Amino acid sequence: MTDNATISDTVKKYTELFCPAGVPPTGGVQLDTGNSYPNTDNIDIEAHITGKATFALDLAYTDSNGQEVCKIGVLDIDQLDDEGLATAIEIRDYLRERGITALSAFSGNKGYHVYLVSEPIPKKVMCEILKKIKAKFPFKGELIPGDGHRCKIAPCGHQAAGNWSYLFEDAPEKELIKLK
Repeated sequence: MTDNATISDTVKKYTELFCPAGVPPTGGVQLDTGNSYPNTDNIDIEAHITGKATFALDLAYTDSNGQEVCKIGVLDIDQLDDEGLATAIEIRDYLRERGITALSAFSGNKGYHVYLVSEPIPKKVMCEILKKIKAKFPFKGELIPGDGHRCKIAPCGHQAAGNWSYLFEDAPEKELIKLK
């Protein structure tokens, strides 16, 4: 991603992935120390995907009918070991086999994320789907939305750990990819 047109196109596609049409992203900025995400009114997706800043994004939004909806649910697997990786891949493949768009990512710190992507659906429905998946594939970690409401969506830098969070297909890199 070196030219501005490519970055702009990537920012547009990234935003469309998790935000309902016409709804700007909201969330918090990750600080360089700790794991705190104070609210911010300035979500800079370009800075996020280029590693200059990191934002934990709110996954649920209020639609034009006043209903809380989301386009993405996250299974946040906090196991940075072979079992955690196997669980992430197993969940991702299970969802794909059923025609559900699912992506897998290294979180940049202590595990893996599996993103379940859909058209906007009620937040309550997404939470129930995530609970059922976790019941079928138990793991240590959170469901977002559900246990939490914000998540750092890859690609992005994990500002506190100093590692890159990135999507992967078969398996993540064995070595952590450092931001700097």
